[in-house]
Amino acid sequence: MTCPDITERLGPMYELIEARTRLYPKLARLHGKLSLIASQ
Repeated sequence: MTCPDITERLGPMYELIEARTRLYPKLARLHGKLSLIASQ
């Protein structure tokens, strides 16, 4: 079984995963800061 258009089909999902992994470090830092503020 082959799927010649697999790149086109998975492209949007790949872009979504890339966008989320790029944002993760910033969100993790923000979460840490908010946790620190909330614990005071």
